[in-house]
Amino acid sequence: MNAHSTEKGSEHILRSVTVKNTDDSIAGLGGRVLGVRVSSSVSFETPIRPITSEEITSKSYLGYRGELQGQMAALPLYMGGQIFERFMKNNGTVKRIRDDLISHASSTFYLINYPILQMPPVAAGEKAEKIAYELQCYAPMLDYVTMPPLECNADIFEKRILNWCESADSIEDGRGCVPQLSFTEEPELFESKLKKIANLSKTGCINVVNIQYASPLTHPHQYAALWSMRDDLQALINCSAVPPKENELVPGMSYDMETQLLRYGIDSISRKKYPIPPKFIAKRNMEPPPSDLDNIDSFDYAVHPASIRIDSNKWMSMPHDTDCNCTVCRGRTRDELVDAFGYDDVGNISRSGLRYFSKMHDQQSDILELTSIRKYISSNNMRDYEERIKEEQSKYANAI
Repeated sequence: MNAHSTEKGSEHILRSVTVKNTDDSIAGLGGRVLGVRVSSSVSFETPIRPITSEEITSKSYLGYRGELQGQMAALPLYMGGQIFERFMKNNGTVKRIRDDLISHASSTFYLINYPILQMPPVAAGEKAEKIAYELQCYAPMLDYVTMPPLECNADIFEKRILNWCESADSIEDGRGCVPQLSFTEEPELFESKLKKIANLSKTGCINVVNIQYASPLTHPHQYAALWSMRDDLQALINCSAVPPKENELVPGMSYDMETQLLRYGIDSISRKKYPIPPKFIAKRNMEPPPSDLDNIDSFDYAVHPASIRIDSNKWMSMPHDTDCNCTVCRGRTRDELVDAFGYDDVGNISRSGLRYFSKMHDQQSDILELTSIRKYISSNNMRDYEERIKEEQSKYANAI
């Protein structure tokens, strides 16, 4: 169910989050299902896939008029590298980031939304933390303000969360607070901070948490800590900056990360936002359209029922269609999708059209698959789901 409303306020803050089902096996194939109540008439279950800035940008570029479905919106703001340095020194940079946030928040006003601050850790109680708060405070149409990642011990972290919660609630429209952690934090510190969040989640103070991605292969202790607390964390856990794919299954076909992450108790994922230099955009706008589809931007096509991603050149040459019924594909054949998104309004080949299409398809088709996953988790049949995935993977590997 979509949490739609034409006004921000009481129906755009999560009122309660309850752990409904967890996979008790050490394999943890099913992760967990949360019951989330927004109001007396609006509720949903996890896992979910939030709309992000990537899909909003893609929709705008393509002039796509269809509605993108979802329960929540996670809005990544890139604030790393040189942008972070300018953010710390330049008022104009802060304004540009705020304007970007206002634009994306306005595009997702009908959803429960929150920013994700992609920035380096900052000292608790210092200038950067204050600027990050003010940046969001003056952005209307936001339901939550998000804490920057903080360099501090667990006790100070808890105090800062309480400070942010009180401050967010005092904003005119009354907002929630999203704490941020990173899987790259030292294992002991990560676990201590997570325990603080678990305790606060039981009071209702915290109901959304963002954790910045790092690979489970290189950070097993942090993921094990999250897994061990999946029954205690009464908050929706989003993992941000998740790469679309990992190891290749066969050339041109790679595993999708999401299914693996759900096993640890993660309830939603969002992709990383990458900055696009203005000079690159200007150069692109001066280039003539590609002469053929072989020269368009590369992309990969998500096949969530198989938990894979297919490289664009393989997808374009596959002998059969992928039969996707998401709100973007709508059951159309590959050739129909290429005609719809691979050309501009005057019939020229679009360099980026299919790449932007693939981003919208990734998120919207994932919503369909997560509906199926929730049923498998709730019925404790995730092993059957794993078998289904293997069969689908084998089918596509043979086709490629």
